[in-house]
Amino acid sequence: MSIILCTSCIDNLGPGWEYQVDNPLDKEIVIKIDKKEYTIPAQTTQNIELGQGKHTLTYDGSSVNFVTKVNSNKSVTIMNPTLSNYMLHANFYIRTNVKNKDISAVFDANSYEYNSDIGTVKLPVRVLNTLFIEKRHTNWSFGLEDDVKEKVGSSYPGKKKVFHKLYREAQYMKDLAEEIPAGTVFPVNSKKLSEQPPYVFPIESLMSDCDAANEFAKNLESRWKKTIADPSDIFQEVAALGFDTTVEQGQQSKLAKACSTQFNPGRDDKPFKEAMKRMSRVTKYLVDASSFIVE
Repeated sequence: MSIILCTSCIDNLGPGWEYQVDNPLDKEIVIKIDKKEYTIPAQTTQNIELGQGKHTLTYDGSSVNFVTKVNSNKSVTIMNPTLSNYMLHANFYIRTNVKNKDISAVFDANSYEYNSDIGTVKLPVRVLNTLFIEKRHTNWSFGLEDDVKEKVGSSYPGKKKVFHKLYREAQYMKDLAEEIPAGTVFPVNSKKLSEQPPYVFPIESLMSDCDAANEFAKNLESRWKKTIADPSDIFQEVAALGFDTTVEQGQQSKLAKACSTQFNPGRDDKPFKEAMKRMSRVTKYLVDASSFIVE
C-alpha cells in the first residue's frame, strides 16, 4: 500500500473560510474583525468569510488574534465571540427489532457529570464555550437551526446509535427543561477574549523512551511553530505534518526500525506505540482544524 500526499488539493481550496458567527444573546452585538465591523442580530447567525492568515477579533472592548486555515474539507466552524455556552446533546436511537433496549452503556459513554440540587448528576450533554467550535472536532448531526429527528435511517451500522444536536444554551434549557435536575450548574467561560489561551503544540505528551521518536516529535513541534508564525502556507504545511506522521506509523518506517520490538528484540515498545498514537491524534487535530488562537 502506498500513501500519497495530495499537494494538488490546494486547487480545491476557496479564497476564504466561511465562519458561522453566532450571537445567542437576546440583544444584537457588534464585532470587529481586522478593520471591518459586523452587527449580528439577537439569536442569529451570520456567515463571514475570511482569508487564510492572521486576523484580530474585537468584541466588548477585548481582542484576540487568531489564524484561519482554509481547509479542503467543507466543514462548519462556529465563531463564538460572546464565549457563550453551547450544548452538545446526545440523542439515542435503537433499531426496532432489537430485543435488548438497555442503553445504559452508551448513555454513560456519552454523559458528563454536573452538580445540581440533588447532588452530582450525569447528563448526556457536553458544554462547548470556546471561541471556535469546529464540527470536525465535535461532530453533530443536527445544527443550531435543525430539529431532532424522531427516527433515523436503518442504513447506519450498529444496533444502537448516537446522534448529537447542538443547541444555544437558552434554547436547550427550554427544550429539555424536564430532563435537567433543578439547580444544575453548567461551567462557563468567564474570561475575556484577550484572556483566551493560544493553541500550544503538546510536545511533552508526545515524549516516550525512544530517542528517535522524541526527535521526530520535536521536529514536528519546530515545524508547527514556524508555520504558525508565518501562516501564509499553513494548509500545505499542516498537511505535510499529518502526512509525515502517517508515514511513520508504518511497520517498516524509520521510527519502527529504531523503536519497535520487531526490529529490536527484547525492547518494550508499548510506550513508543502509545506516543505514536498520541502524535497521530495531535496532527489529525491540526489537519482538521480551521482556526487557531495565537498571541
